[in-house]
Amino acid sequence: SSSSSSSSSSRSSSGPLRSPRWSPARDVSSLVLWAENEASEGISSTSAVVRDRFLRVLAEKGGDWRDPAVTAELPALEAANPTADPALSSTYLDANWLQVTRPDYNYGGNKGSTEYTLGALSFNMFEPSDMKVNVEQTTQLVAPNDDGTREWDISLLITCVDERFPPFKANITTFGKIQPGKTKDGRNHRLEVWFTEGQLKPAA
Repeated sequence: SSSSSSSSSSRSSSGPLRSPRWSPARDVSSLVLWAENEASEGISSTSAVVRDRFLRVLAEKGGDWRDPAVTAELPALEAANPTADPALSSTYLDANWLQVTRPDYNYGGNKGSTEYTLGALSFNMFEPSDMKVNVEQTTQLVAPNDDGTREWDISLLITCVDERFPPFKANITTFGKIQPGKTKDGRNHRLEVWFTEGQLKPAA
């Protein structure tokens, strides 16, 4: 099923860690907007070392971005980031990103949890809105549009953990658009976001 939503917001472009591919043998992240063509983008060896150290700590903490050991690494990661204006990174943003931090979004006071209501994850577009689900995986597709914006489609793999309903897995996708925006201090570190439509369907 699908439904439309006119909700809009802005989002920091240094948000949840994302990656164009995931492998247990090679942790990946996007806080430095790293992609498969990192060599051609001129990422320095120092940036790579700092990034890899951060990802090792993150993996050791099970992807928990709230862990003090993880947050302690952020200043060095920010200082080593070679991308001065991430909101203007253009095609460098384009990929089907896999989030590697734990899907702990702090919705509705759920600090430290990956369980939410269906309504909280879908702008209350789908019923029953109070059904409890657990987020297993998050991917974010970014691709150019003809109007100069970029599509930003957020897909969640969810599992029903509500005892009132039989267990099942599903994919919930929120479709949106993004374009560069500025922070209050005038830096190109934010993306303006419009959410346009939602889709809920059984997991493949």
